[in-house]
Amino acid sequence: MSASNAEQLSLTGARWVISPEPAAPLAELSDEWGLPPLIVRMMLARGIDSREKMDAFMRPDLNRLHPPELLPDFEAGLSEILGARERGDTIFIHGDYDVDGVTSAALLTRFLRSIGAQVEVFVPHRIKDGYGIHRNAISQAKEKGAKLFLTCDCGISAHESVALAREAGMRVVITDHHEVGAELPQAHAVINPQRHDSHYPFSDLAGVGVAFKFCAGITRALEMPLDRYYRAFLDLVTLGTVADVMPLVDENRIIVAHGLAAIQNSQKHGIRALIAKAFAQKPLLAGQLTARHVGFQLGPRLNAAGRMDDAALSLELLLSKDEAEANELAQVLESHNTQRRSDQDAMLEAALEAVKHLGQEDEYALVLAGQWHPGLIGIVAGRLAEQYHRPVFLMGVGADIAKGSARSIPGYHLADALNRVHDILLTHGGHEQAAGFSVSPERILDLQKALLADAREHIHPEMMLPTRVIDAEVAGLETTLDAATALRLFQPFGQANREPLFLTKGARLVALRPTKNPDVMQMTLESADGHTADAVTFSLARRVEGLKPGTKLDVVFQLSEDSFRGVSRAKWIVQDLRLA
Repeated sequence: MSASNAEQLSLTGARWVISPEPAAPLAELSDEWGLPPLIVRMMLARGIDSREKMDAFMRPDLNRLHPPELLPDFEAGLSEILGARERGDTIFIHGDYDVDGVTSAALLTRFLRSIGAQVEVFVPHRIKDGYGIHRNAISQAKEKGAKLFLTCDCGISAHESVALAREAGMRVVITDHHEVGAELPQAHAVINPQRHDSHYPFSDLAGVGVAFKFCAGITRALEMPLDRYYRAFLDLVTLGTVADVMPLVDENRIIVAHGLAAIQNSQKHGIRALIAKAFAQKPLLAGQLTARHVGFQLGPRLNAAGRMDDAALSLELLLSKDEAEANELAQVLESHNTQRRSDQDAMLEAALEAVKHLGQEDEYALVLAGQWHPGLIGIVAGRLAEQYHRPVFLMGVGADIAKGSARSIPGYHLADALNRVHDILLTHGGHEQAAGFSVSPERILDLQKALLADAREHIHPEMMLPTRVIDAEVAGLETTLDAATALRLFQPFGQANREPLFLTKGARLVALRPTKNPDVMQMTLESADGHTADAVTFSLARRVEGLKPGTKLDVVFQLSEDSFRGVSRAKWIVQDLRLA
C-alpha cells in the first residue's frame, strides 16, 4: 500500500503513512534467514537486505567499530596528547553543560589520568558562561598552567576562543560532533567526523562518541588492551549518546547495545548512585535497563544540574571515587530534577498563554520570549513543538541578552533557518532538529518577524500535520509470540531505530477492561482473520472508554512479549485507533 492513499487522520489527529510493501521475496528470505516473514519485512524497511547486513544488525559486535585512526586529524591529536603526557604538561579539558558534554569531559578526564597525563577539567555554567568556550575558561586554563587546551562536545565554531588560547601560549585540540561551518578554527587538531573532508565512515557520533573513539585510538597506539578500555568507558559513552538523541544505527547501535549492560553493571560510584535514585521505587532487574530508561530517567537527572544550578555537580558525580560522596551528589541531582519538573510545568503554562496572547496559533512557527529560566527553555520548546507540531523558538530574556533554544519538525532545518537570519543574532549553532541562539533584547521583535516569515516561506501546511509512520499492515494471525520475541532483536530502540508500528484493519472490539490507573485500558480485540488479541493502551484510555463492544476499528500497535505467572504471550500495545 502506498503512502499517498494511506493518509488519513486518526483518533489522535495524526495521519497514518504506511511504508511500501518490500519488493523482495519475503517467503524465500524468511526461510534463508530463519526469521518470521513479518520480521524480515521490518529488516528490509531498515535497509537490511542481505544476510551479511542482517547478521551485523542482529549481532552488534564491538569488533565492527570503525578504526579510530580514520577520524580527521587523529594523528595530529594523538601527537599532541602523547607529547603533553611525556612533558608532564597540564591538559585543560573543556566540556559542555549537557549530558553529552559532561560525559565527554568525564571520559577524557578518567582516561587521560589513567595513562598518566596531568589533567584539569571544566564544564561551563549555563547562565554565567553560556554555550561554547567563554574567555573566562581561557583565563582559567592559563592560570592553571595548562599547555594543551582540549575541547569535547564543543569548539567547532569557537574561532575567537581558539585564537585566544593560542595567544595565551596553549596548543589546542578540538573534539566535537556539531555541524562544521565554512572554515575550521585554527586549532592544532580538529577531530570531528562532520568535517567536509572527513573519510570517517560514520558521521553521527555524539560528542562523547568522538571522545570515546579518539581515546580508543590512543589506547591502540599505546598497545594497551582495547577490551579493558571498552569495559571501562562503555557506560559513559552510552549515557551521552542516548541522552543527546543520536541515531541508534551503525556505531551508535553497537555502542549502546553493549553500553546498556555496562551502565547497569557499572563500578563507577556516581553511576551506581544515579541508578539507585532514579529507580528507588521500582529497582531494575538484571539486564532490564533500556535506552528509554537512559533517555527519560538517567539523562534528565544528569541534565538537571546544568539546567537548575551548575553542571559541575554532574561532572563531579561521574568522577567521584567515594561512595558516600556519590550518594550525596546523586541526592542533590534528584532535588534539582524535582524542582526542574515543577518549574518546567509552570513555564509551559506561561508559554501556552503567550501563544494565545500573541495570536500565533495559526502561524507556521512559534517565536516566544519571556523572563524564563534559560536552563528550561529547551525542554519547553520541545513540548510546544510536540503539541503544535511546528518549529518553536523560545527565548529567556535577561538584562543584556536573550538566550534562545529551538526545536523543529521534520523537513525544517533549524541550523539553516538561523543562518538565514544570522544578521539579527549574536550567536547561533546546532543541528537540524535542535539549536541554540542569542539575541539582543531590543532586536527580539525583529527576530520574531524574520523567523515567522522564514517559516511561512519554507514550511508547507502538510508538514505541520503529525504523522505516524506505520511499518506494515498485518493480519492478526501474523502477530505471534515468535514474532514478538524476534522483535527484541531490533533493540535498542531509539532515534532512527524506533520500535516497529503495525496496522490491522477491521478488528472488532470484544471488551474493554478499565484498570486502577485511569490512563491505562486493557482491551480484547478480534482481527478480521479471527485472531483474538490481548491489547492495552497507555495513552488512549479516556478516548476509548465510550466505545461499544462490536465496534470495528483500524488499530495501530506495537507488538510486545508479555509474561504473567511464567506464561508468555503476544500483546498489542495500542498507539492509535480510528473507526473502520
